[in-house]
Amino acid sequence: MGGTKIYKSTSIKGKKPVLHKSVQRILNFIPKRHRSNGHGSCGLPVCLTEALNDKVDVRGSRVAAYTIARPHKPTHLRPWGAFISCAVLTRWFGLLWAVREVKGK
Repeated sequence: MGGTKIYKSTSIKGKKPVLHKSVQRILNFIPKRHRSNGHGSCGLPVCLTEALNDKVDVRGSRVAAYTIARPHKPTHLRPWGAFISCAVLTRWFGLLWAVREVKGK
């Protein structure tokens, strides 16, 4: 995201992360019934926040998500796409997914 710097984050469990006001504003517009599990706590909003705080123009940036599990599990490092909340952020900020997009909650 944003030139040559790579932003990365895992999903945040427990206390919700403090997000950039633009990211939080978009997430707040999503009706509760349409919000994904972990709404606003996955890696994408956190990475967007870091990039925007660094004054990076994120439009056109490539993003990716992967499942992290125990190394011997078949789901470890499986590419994953955007759920509803992150799909909205993806469209709003003009991001490009480097992995397949998954629909759902």
